[in-house]
Amino acid sequence: MLTIYVAIILGLLFPYGSVMKPYLNYILSVLVFFSFIKVEFKLSTFLRKELLIIALVLWGIIPFIVFWATYYLNPEVHLGLFLLSATPPAIASVVVISLIKGDLGLGIVTSVLFNVLSPLSYSALLSIYFSQSGVDLPIQKIFISLFLIIFIPLTLIFLIQKYAKNLEKTLVRVSSKASIWIWSLFILFAVSGSRDGFIHSTWSNIALNFAMVFSLAVFNFT
Repeated sequence: MLTIYVAIILGLLFPYGSVMKPYLNYILSVLVFFSFIKVEFKLSTFLRKELLIIALVLWGIIPFIVFWATYYLNPEVHLGLFLLSATPPAIASVVVISLIKGDLGLGIVTSVLFNVLSPLSYSALLSIYFSQSGVDLPIQKIFISLFLIIFIPLTLIFLIQKYAKNLEKTLVRVSSKASIWIWSLFILFAVSGSRDGFIHSTWSNIALNFAMVFSLAVFNFT
C-alpha cells in the first residue's frame, strides 16, 4: 500500500502524466492480466447465484433509495446522483479485488456483465423513475474498453493455462508483486494527468468531486 500512496504524492508533484493518458487503458489491461492469471477458468467460477443479489441491489434497492433520498435536490443533481447510484462496478474494480484478495471470479463476471448491460439498465431505470428513456451513453467506448481491458487478458490467460503450464506457474508466482507495481504506475499517471485541474479547482469543486468519487466507490463495492 505504501507504493500506492507514494504514487499519489508523486502524481501531484509532477505534471507530466498527461502524456501517458492515452495509454492508461493499455497499462490497465496488463494489470488485469496479472490479476486474472490466478483465476481458475471453470463455469462454476463465473456462473454465480450471487449475481441475482447484485442485480437486485444495483438495479432495485440502491436506485430506489437514492431517488427518494435526493428527490428535493436540484433536478440536475438529483438525476446525476441517481445515475451514479445505478452505475455498474468499474472495470478496474477487479484489480482492487485482486489486491485485497477478494472473490476475483465474482468480480470479473459482475464487472463484465453489468457493464455490457448498462445501456439497457440505464434506459429502463430512467423510464421507470423519470419517464424518459434517452440517455447519451458512450456505448462504443464501453465495448472497446471491455474488449481491451477484459477480453484480451482473459483470452491470453485461457491460452496460457491450456498450452503453457510452466509459464502459468511463473506468472502466478510473480503476479502479486507485479500487480502492486503496475497499479502504482497507473495511479501515478492518472493522478499526474489530472493534476492541473485539481490544483486550479476551487475547494467547493474538490469537495463535490470527492463526494461523487466516494459515493461511486461505495456503490461499486457494497
